[in-house]
Amino acid sequence: MSRKEIREKILAAKPKSEVITLFGEKVELRQPTMGGMFETQAEGTTAQKSARMLASYAFVPGTDERVFDPLDVDTIVSLPWGEDLIRAQEAISKLNGIDTKAIQDAIKNSEVTPEG
Repeated sequence: MSRKEIREKILAAKPKSEVITLFGEKVELRQPTMGGMFETQAEGTTAQKSARMLASYAFVPGTDERVFDPLDVDTIVSLPWGEDLIRAQEAISKLNGIDTKAIQDAIKNSEVTPEG
């Protein structure tokens, strides 16, 4: 394969997505762009960064319309924590290439103490 063909394939990459139910509504979460990933990780608390990710990654399914505006971040931070936001965080992690199950297993295994 030539440099040109390789370059064209890489630069034509499309984001992965996953449709989830968030507080009773279908939302399509899309894999961020490289620039978008770093923008969401700018200054702020962990909650603000997570809310920015949700605001940036959530789309009306099948469209390019974002569900949230950047001004919604403070409201997103105040949403009740539970299975809906956990499901969203897990989907975002998966889209970012993070294997949360492997991390949880590693933490669990590191807590095992030898009998003595």
